[in-house]
Amino acid sequence: MKDNLKKSLFSGIFWTGTLTITSKLIGLTSQVILAWLLVPDDFGKVTIALSFSSIIFLLLEFGIADVLISKRHLFDKLQDLSRSILLLSSLACFILNITFAYIFEWLYNDSDIRNLMLCFSLAIPFKAWIIIPETKLKIDLNFKVISRLKIIQFFFEKVFVVILVLFEFGIYGFVISPVISSFLYFLIIHNSSNVNYSFNFNLNRWRFLFYNSIWSYLFNLFGTLIRQVDYLILGLFVSKSIVGIYSIAYSFSIQSISLLTNSLNPVLFPTLMQIPQHNIREIKKVLIKIFITFCFLGMPFAMWQVVVAKPLVYLLLEPEWYESISLIQILSIGIAFHVSASLWPTALKLQSKFKIQAKYEFFNLIFFVCLAFPFTYFYGVFGIACSVTLSKIISTLFLSAVTFQNYGVNYKEVFIPVFKYFVIASIVFGINYQVSNLYDFSIVKSLIFNGLFSPTLYFILLYSFDKSFKELFIKLIFTIK
Repeated sequence: MKDNLKKSLFSGIFWTGTLTITSKLIGLTSQVILAWLLVPDDFGKVTIALSFSSIIFLLLEFGIADVLISKRHLFDKLQDLSRSILLLSSLACFILNITFAYIFEWLYNDSDIRNLMLCFSLAIPFKAWIIIPETKLKIDLNFKVISRLKIIQFFFEKVFVVILVLFEFGIYGFVISPVISSFLYFLIIHNSSNVNYSFNFNLNRWRFLFYNSIWSYLFNLFGTLIRQVDYLILGLFVSKSIVGIYSIAYSFSIQSISLLTNSLNPVLFPTLMQIPQHNIREIKKVLIKIFITFCFLGMPFAMWQVVVAKPLVYLLLEPEWYESISLIQILSIGIAFHVSASLWPTALKLQSKFKIQAKYEFFNLIFFVCLAFPFTYFYGVFGIACSVTLSKIISTLFLSAVTFQNYGVNYKEVFIPVFKYFVIASIVFGINYQVSNLYDFSIVKSLIFNGLFSPTLYFILLYSFDKSFKELFIKLIFTIK
């Protein structure tokens, strides 16, 4: 990889990593505060309402961002067409979200869910119109500006939610805040990217953009459904209070995947697109190194969540949230595998195989739904947690192995790192966890022992006895060759 691409890659990783870490700290802090101020039933209503709105937001982009990045040399020519399509899609999404607000009121027998969705509809136009300037910054590899702006937006949004709740706006603070922050972000990012607000409405060559973007859109849609449909399914069989507890558990459990994948995946695609696509060997080297990195970092991060879930929840939350402990532990095991699988979409994007990407994600969605309905029906909230974990484990092994074959990566190169670091992490964290339970450690002592000693021991063991880990760790600090 050329020096300028190395610089762009590491600069992007640094700034998106900074964004991710800062966002997680802000998000977790605000979530803990809100858990003190609100009850599980409130979180359940918000989770159900915003789950569908998250799906609606995918209709806005329509896969346009990925196409513009892959066709970066045509950005100026496709800009007016892209904005025209986004204008129409935002109008359609606005109407669709309002319609489903009344359907969800009937389905879940709750007017608050309807009102939350109606209020959130106001953010739809701004969410659509920030896509073009944000994509322009990504094409220019200007991740520093994106990260700074998103940190400011995220901080404002989370703080404002807490303020609104304190001023007795209740759950409506969850929708008022993102509407205002989206508007402000819309103004600032246009100025930062030097992209004009105005454009000429134009649908010429819409077939070209539509054909290339529809598959990317479907992939994003199916992926969002996988991440959100568990809330909607769970809401059909249990109370909104239980949905709220599950939402807190899921939010805690995805911290490891968010920390790693949100730091790297947004950077990898636009950066690796700079490499000539016929240079398969160079791309393979980078993908393998990042894949192994996800394995040896993702596994301990997820296992860390398993062992610190109990002391952290006891320390930070009220007793009505204690049921989330076992859910966090179950979900974290699945997340451990899902972390290592998060590169398969990038591997397909690099070859512009958006159609195959969408098909794989569709089958992944069907597989998950087929697990989730019976598991939830018979075992409630624990059933949905188990179905999420099981589906992530199976899909990880299959999707990674199949998609990496395009770069000459065999099954062993996928399976061995996944199971190797999972077994090591399970043994190290599992033994220490049992020790803390055997000697009945206090909450603080358990948090220190499991939260600090276990990961330290894990990395010392790998650095001392795992040659591939040591070599890759040193290389990743300085350069990717």
